[in-house]
Amino acid sequence: MKPTVVLGLAIASLLSGCLHVQRPATLTLAHGASTDAVARALTLAGHPPLEVNASMGLVSTDWRDTGYRYGAVDGQYATLVRRYLAVVSPSGVLTLRADLKQCPVGGFTIGGVTVRGTCQAVDGVPESMQADLDALASEVGQALRSQTGATATMSP
Repeated sequence: MKPTVVLGLAIASLLSGCLHVQRPATLTLAHGASTDAVARALTLAGHPPLEVNASMGLVSTDWRDTGYRYGAVDGQYATLVRRYLAVVSPSGVLTLRADLKQCPVGGFTIGGVTVRGTCQAVDGVPESMQADLDALASEVGQALRSQTGATATMSP
C-alpha cells in the first residue's frame, strides 16, 4: 500500500471522531412489557424489528448503514452500520442498546439480520449515535406508555 494512502487513512481515523462507552437505555415498566409491545413501539419509532424472540425476550431491528465514516478496514475507508437490540426481562425492565459494526465502504452487504463482508464489531459509540439511542428510547417509552397505559421510567 502506498504511504500516502496509509497516511490518508490515519488522518481519516483521527478526524472521524472518538468513540465513547455506550450507555444502554433502561426503561422500567410498571406493568411489565411484552416483546410484541416493544416490537410495535420500535415500529412506531421508525425501526421495525426483523427478529422477535419472545421466549428469550429479544427484539432486534435491521442493520442499516449510518453513513458515519469511521477509520478503515482492510486499508479502505470504513462506515458504521447499526442495529438496535432490545431485551425485555421477566420483571418488566427493557434495555435498549445499539449494536455497531465497522465495514469497508462498498465492501459489505446487508441481508436481513446479517451483515456480510470484512466488518469488525465496534465496542464504543460516537456521541451522536448515543444521542440517537437516547432519543429512540424516549420514543419507545412514549409509545409503550400510550399502548399499554403503563408507567415507563427511563434510567440514565
